Amino acid sequence: MNKFTKATAAIFSGVILAIFLIEGGMRLAVWTSLNDLVPSGVKYNFEMSELENSLKFGCTSTSRKDYMNVFYIHWIYSIMESKIICRYQSPYMTLRVFGTEITTGYHWSFYSLGFINNVD
Repeated sequence: MNKFTKATAAIFSGVILAIFLIEGGMRLAVWTSLNDLVPSGVKYNFEMSELENSLKFGCTSTSRKDYMNVFYIHWIYSIMESKIICRYQSPYMTLRVFGTEITTGYHWSFYSLGFINNVD
């Protein structure tokens, strides 16, 4: 193998490894946060915003509830793009835990890689 082929293979391997780390890490972070915050047998509502930042539609978002079927590389890229294009930023992920007496709301924090309490 020549130097160009080795360098190309190394770069390709690094990109694939980075994709696996980001995808697996985000799924693991969301899953452990949900496990920590939601007791067993308690109803909860988890929604994740998918942002559409094209100039054709403006800044719109749709909600989905299946965090395991999201391509997080694209999701994170759309968040970074929306910070440039969009004026209003909604929470990226929201979690509402319905207790017997009180409903607690959480939103996703990239700083802590977990859910934090909403400030009322």
